[in-house]
Amino acid sequence: MSKFMLIVLVFCTLGENSYCQRGSKYHPATVIHVHEYSLPSTYIEDTGIGAPELPETYKYDVAVQISCDVYTGRYQSDNEHLPSVLGPDRAIEARVQKRLLYVKTDEDRVIEMRLVGHRRAKGDGCPTKVAVSTSQ
Repeated sequence: MSKFMLIVLVFCTLGENSYCQRGSKYHPATVIHVHEYSLPSTYIEDTGIGAPELPETYKYDVAVQISCDVYTGRYQSDNEHLPSVLGPDRAIEARVQKRLLYVKTDEDRVIEMRLVGHRRAKGDGCPTKVAVSTSQ
Protein backbone atom coordinates (compact mmCIF):
# COMPACT_ATOMS: atom_id res chain seq x y z
CA MET A 1 0.00 0.00 0.00
CA SER A 2 1.44 3.36 -0.96
CA LYS A 3 2.04 6.09 1.59
CA PHE A 4 -0.56 8.30 -0.11
CA MET A 5 -3.31 5.67 0.21
CA LEU A 6 -2.40 5.08 3.84
CA ILE A 7 -2.58 8.82 4.58
CA VAL A 8 -5.97 9.12 2.82
CA LEU A 9 -7.30 6.10 4.70
CA VAL A 10 -6.19 7.51 8.08
CA PHE A 11 -7.48 10.98 7.17
CA CYS A 12 -10.93 9.64 6.18
CA THR A 13 -11.12 7.45 9.26
CA LEU A 14 -10.23 10.19 11.74
CA GLY A 15 -12.48 12.96 10.52
CA GLU A 16 -15.19 14.03 8.13
CA ASN A 17 -14.06 16.05 5.17
CA SER A 18 -15.20 16.82 1.64
CA TYR A 19 -12.68 14.44 0.04
CA CYS A 20 -14.15 11.49 1.96
CA GLN A 21 -17.75 12.57 1.29
CA ARG A 22 -17.37 12.30 -2.46
CA GLY A 23 -18.44 9.01 -3.90
CA SER A 24 -21.44 6.76 -4.14
CA LYS A 25 -22.66 7.03 -0.53
CA TYR A 26 -25.52 9.43 0.28
CA HIS A 27 -25.13 11.74 3.29
CA PRO A 28 -27.68 13.65 5.37
CA ALA A 29 -27.88 17.19 4.02
CA THR A 30 -29.95 20.38 4.24
CA VAL A 31 -31.09 22.72 1.49
CA ILE A 32 -29.71 26.13 2.55
CA HIS A 33 -31.20 28.40 -0.11
CA VAL A 34 -32.65 28.41 -3.61
CA HIS A 35 -32.30 31.19 -6.21
CA GLU A 36 -33.92 31.30 -9.61
CA TYR A 37 -31.24 31.48 -12.31
CA SER A 38 -31.82 33.50 -15.45
CA LEU A 39 -29.57 33.77 -18.47
CA PRO A 40 -28.23 37.23 -19.25
CA SER A 41 -29.89 38.89 -22.22
CA THR A 42 -28.21 38.29 -25.57
CA TYR A 43 -30.04 41.01 -27.48
CA ILE A 44 -27.76 43.62 -29.02
CA GLU A 45 -30.56 45.91 -30.17
CA ASP A 46 -33.58 47.19 -28.30
CA THR A 47 -35.96 45.40 -30.63
CA GLY A 48 -36.37 41.65 -30.75
CA ILE A 49 -37.30 41.62 -34.43
CA GLY A 50 -35.95 38.51 -36.10
CA ALA A 51 -34.70 37.05 -32.83
CA PRO A 52 -35.85 33.50 -32.18
CA GLU A 53 -37.93 32.76 -29.10
CA LEU A 54 -35.99 30.94 -26.41
CA PRO A 55 -37.62 27.75 -25.11
CA GLU A 56 -39.20 27.89 -21.67
CA THR A 57 -36.73 26.38 -19.20
CA TYR A 58 -36.72 26.45 -15.43
CA LYS A 59 -33.31 26.92 -13.80
CA TYR A 60 -32.51 27.23 -10.11
CA ASP A 61 -29.28 27.37 -8.13
CA VAL A 62 -29.75 25.13 -5.08
CA ALA A 63 -27.28 25.34 -2.17
CA VAL A 64 -27.01 22.11 -0.16
CA GLN A 65 -24.98 21.70 3.04
CA ILE A 66 -23.33 18.34 3.70
CA SER A 67 -21.47 18.44 7.03
CA CYS A 68 -19.32 21.57 6.81
CA ASP A 69 -19.37 21.88 3.02
CA VAL A 70 -21.91 23.86 1.00
CA TYR A 71 -22.35 22.72 -2.61
CA THR A 72 -24.35 24.72 -5.14
CA GLY A 73 -25.98 22.74 -7.92
CA ARG A 74 -27.91 24.06 -10.92
CA TYR A 75 -31.32 22.42 -11.32
CA GLN A 76 -32.67 22.66 -14.87
CA SER A 77 -35.89 21.35 -16.36
CA ASP A 78 -37.81 22.03 -19.56
CA ASN A 79 -41.17 20.94 -18.20
CA GLU A 80 -41.35 21.25 -14.42
CA HIS A 81 -40.72 23.84 -11.76
CA LEU A 82 -38.52 23.16 -8.74
CA PRO A 83 -39.53 19.93 -6.95
CA SER A 84 -40.74 20.45 -3.38
CA VAL A 85 -37.91 18.28 -2.01
CA LEU A 86 -35.49 21.07 -3.03
CA GLY A 87 -37.27 23.74 -1.00
CA PRO A 88 -35.32 25.81 1.56
CA ASP A 89 -34.60 24.23 4.97
CA ARG A 90 -35.54 20.73 3.76
CA ALA A 91 -33.65 17.72 5.14
CA ILE A 92 -32.49 15.56 2.23
CA GLU A 93 -29.94 12.90 1.31
CA ALA A 94 -27.25 13.99 -1.14
CA ARG A 95 -23.92 12.96 -2.58
CA VAL A 96 -21.23 14.63 -4.66
CA GLN A 97 -19.39 12.87 -7.42
CA LYS A 98 -16.95 14.65 -9.72
CA ARG A 99 -18.84 17.72 -11.01
CA LEU A 100 -22.34 16.54 -10.13
CA LEU A 101 -24.62 16.81 -7.09
CA TYR A 102 -27.16 14.02 -6.61
CA VAL A 103 -30.25 14.41 -4.38
CA LYS A 104 -32.46 11.47 -3.44
CA THR A 105 -36.20 12.24 -3.30
CA ASP A 106 -38.96 10.62 -1.25
CA GLU A 107 -40.14 8.67 -4.31
CA ASP A 108 -36.66 7.09 -4.74
CA ARG A 109 -36.06 9.38 -7.69
CA VAL A 110 -32.58 10.86 -8.03
CA ILE A 111 -32.17 14.48 -9.10
CA GLU A 112 -28.87 15.21 -10.84
CA MET A 113 -27.52 18.78 -10.82
CA ARG A 114 -24.32 20.21 -12.26
CA LEU A 115 -22.07 21.70 -9.57
CA VAL A 116 -21.57 25.45 -9.98
CA GLY A 117 -20.02 26.22 -6.58
CA HIS A 118 -18.44 24.89 -3.40
CA ARG A 119 -17.43 26.57 -0.14
CA ARG A 120 -16.90 25.77 3.53
CA ALA A 121 -19.82 26.48 5.85
CA LYS A 122 -19.39 29.12 8.52
CA GLY A 123 -20.39 28.47 12.11
CA ASP A 124 -19.37 27.09 15.47
CA GLY A 125 -19.38 23.45 14.40
CA CYS A 126 -17.37 24.07 11.24
CA PRO A 127 -13.76 25.15 11.76
CA THR A 128 -12.32 27.21 8.94
CA LYS A 129 -8.69 26.40 9.74
CA VAL A 130 -7.11 23.38 11.37
CA ALA A 131 -5.40 24.27 14.65
CA VAL A 132 -1.84 22.98 14.90
CA SER A 133 -0.37 22.34 18.33
CA THR A 134 3.30 23.28 18.74
CA SER A 135 3.72 22.08 22.33
CA GLN A 136 5.68 18.88 22.88
